[in-house]
Amino acid sequence: MKTFLRKFLLILLLNPIFTKILNRNPSHGGRVVGGFRPQTDDEYAKYMVFILVTTERAKYFGSGTFCGGTIIAPDYVLTAAHCVDEMAAPNIESLRIIAGSRRRLRRSKNVQRRRVEKIIIHYKYQPHLPISQNDIALIKLRSKLHIDNRYRGIAELGFNSSYLNVGESCIAAGWGRMYHRGPQPNHILYVEKTVYQVPYVGNTIFTRPSSVYVEHTCNGDSGGPLFCR
Repeated sequence: MKTFLRKFLLILLLNPIFTKILNRNPSHGGRVVGGFRPQTDDEYAKYMVFILVTTERAKYFGSGTFCGGTIIAPDYVLTAAHCVDEMAAPNIESLRIIAGSRRRLRRSKNVQRRRVEKIIIHYKYQPHLPISQNDIALIKLRSKLHIDNRYRGIAELGFNSSYLNVGESCIAAGWGRMYHRGPQPNHILYVEKTVYQVPYVGNTIFTRPSSVYVEHTCNGDSGGPLFCR
């Protein structure tokens, strides 16, 4: 059975690149500003994970969350290179991937927690550039996620910007900070965005908030997806 998504565009560029264009003061672990929660059980969260660094001083489940990612195989997560480019061994031992949870601070029976085996960063990623078109990385999990298509699903990827049309509405999602130096939300938040430029070179897609209200991804919710029907 085909997924409900006609196309799924995973843009690690969504967060690191879009927000560097919109906000010239980027910081690690950005935010969805003024996002909304779905009134019913949302259809996107099953494709998403949050990435955290675990420490002995972590006081609660979900502490240390700094980026998002997307499940593209039972043992692979796609995220932004800038999220993990400093996580070489032995730091990789402290990384955890959390799947199956819409709430960052709630550890239910449906949540799966995985250690990281290795990180593969795009070979052309250049972190010193203000805008990198190769800000993308794969996280290989030590053990596979259980894919049940209810709490965890494998995302359908769109690799070509020609899939999108100017004016098309998409959804960005994440657990990032809700305002500058503010708290991270417990529940995953969404924001609607409209494509206003589809370049002919590369796969960078430019979006703007769909609403007159100030709701957007800012500095990140880094590593997270852009869902387009």
